[in-house]
Amino acid sequence: MADTDYHREKSGLGGIYFVLGAIVVALGILLWFVLAPAGGEIGTASGDANSTSVTIETQTTAPAASDSAPTSDGGASAQGSASGDTAN
Repeated sequence: MADTDYHREKSGLGGIYFVLGAIVVALGILLWFVLAPAGGEIGTASGDANSTSVTIETQTTAPAASDSAPTSDGGASAQGSASGDTAN
């Protein structure tokens, strides 16, 4: 029997496992964002998507008296005249 050296290289699967692990992590993060509640806070219960709630409130205070309204100059100072002159 002859003395020969057999050099056998091990083909590791580390690269494939790394890529598959990265894909699993990326899918997990993607699902986290897609399935997260719309409110932005994690862990809070959200209401039923089909239910709606409307609250109608009536005004209980009386409107302000007309004599306490500020006096108006007719809008002349804010609008100016048609010829472009300013009102003074």
